[in-house]
Amino acid sequence: LTLNPHNNFDKLVKPKGNISAETSLIHGITDEMVADAPEIAEVIREYADYVDGKILVFHNAAFDYNIISKIWGVLKLRPHVYILDTLKLSRKLNRELAHHSLDDLIELYDIEPFRYTDSAYRHRALYDSDMTALALLNMLTQLEHKGIFTFGDLFHFHG
Repeated sequence: LTLNPHNNFDKLVKPKGNISAETSLIHGITDEMVADAPEIAEVIREYADYVDGKILVFHNAAFDYNIISKIWGVLKLRPHVYILDTLKLSRKLNRELAHHSLDDLIELYDIEPFRYTDSAYRHRALYDSDMTALALLNMLTQLEHKGIFTFGDLFHFHG
């Protein structure tokens, strides 16, 4: 598997209110950047079409996928997706780690960002998605050493 930096879904959405200064410091997104952005329902519909039939990889799927699936439910969307969670995989593969945050995996695997090198992009969806995908690629090597070569084997191991 390889990571294709041109095949991604990356859109800003217009929030219902203003973005606080504290929040902007976390992800670098400002009110000016989202002034002409589409509403979230429009973007979620596009995203559901984009991911239908695909494997979604999250770091802490219990949080992110829970939010997305609730929004899909409200919008009566039913994309068929498979879920992999790098947090869950890391807990099984890297038992020696005290913590399994995305930052911990970035450090463990010595992952360098390839798209954004400015730390202002940390905690933005595309940056975190890139880092999660690169962590998964490292984990796939670990899984091969355990004799796990197919997606069926991977999903069985993943649980």
